[in-house]
Formats: sequence, structure tokens, C-alpha cells
Amino acid sequence: MGKRHGPRDNGNTGEVSSPSGWMPLGACQREDPELFFPISAKGPALDQISAAKAVCRRCAVRPACLSFGLETRQEGIWGGTTSEERSAMRDRPAGMAAQIAQLARQ
Repeated sequence: MGKRHGPRDNGNTGEVSSPSGWMPLGACQREDPELFFPISAKGPALDQISAAKAVCRRCAVRPACLSFGLETRQEGIWGGTTSEERSAMRDRPAGMAAQIAQLARQ
């Protein structure tokens, strides 16, 4: 299997949200990267998703991480949200700013 890019090493060389500035400060840096890439969004994976989101809730760079996940359409948990949750946010752009602000306060 190829190298998985995630909260520790995103492999993105673009300028989106300057990940090199905030990513090293993420609470995820002290966790197994696999935690943030559940194989499903239901069943037994729900415990893994909850555990990843718990890490995100205590993270100082959560808003930047969420913005990065939204802008670059990352897979996995970014900024305390799943791929499906971020997709729903993008589908409702008028409410995106309010949702991001709410998530950042949690």
C-alpha cells in the first residue's frame, strides 16, 4: 500500500491555508495517523470517528485544519469533521461560515 498522507504529512505543496504553518501544531501530531482515516462512516468505525473528533476538539488549530479540509477536499477527519460532513458544508455555502464558526467553538 502507498504512503498515506494525512494530518502529519499531507503531501500538498500548494498554498491553501499554509498547512506548514499550522499543521505541526495540531493535536493529531501525537496520535496514530490511522485514527483519522476510518474505513467507513458507520458501524464499528463510528468509535474511531468519535475518538478522532475528540482529539480535534482539544486542538488549537482546528479552524485552520477544517478550512484546509474543506478547500482541498481531503479524505478522513480534518478539523473535527468527516469527509461527508465537509461535503454537506460545501453543498450549503451560505451556511458554511456559520458552521465553521460553530465547530471551532466546540
